Amino acid sequence: MARKRDLKGGYKAKLSLEKLIVEHERKKVQLAAMYRKNEGLQKELGELRSSAGKKINVAEENKGSASKTHHEFLIKEMLWMQEDFDREHKKKTGDAKK
Repeated sequence: MARKRDLKGGYKAKLSLEKLIVEHERKKVQLAAMYRKNEGLQKELGELRSSAGKKINVAEENKGSASKTHHEFLIKEMLWMQEDFDREHKKKTGDAKK
């Protein structure tokens, strides 16, 4: 496409100026969307940072769930073994006294 000269000898840039305006508007819309996304991410990051210091009791969190982690199962087994050992120890000491 050949460019036309105006009366002063300069080239007319009407089409490229319109393209620049359209491109500018498109970039403004993209930038606004990016700012909205950034605000949402900053809010989520703040929530995560505030909850990071809280201790979570895993056993209480997963009471209603059917699946247990290996750690939860191990803790439950250790508590059962401790109770069983205490029960047997009391029984054996009682039988030895008789």
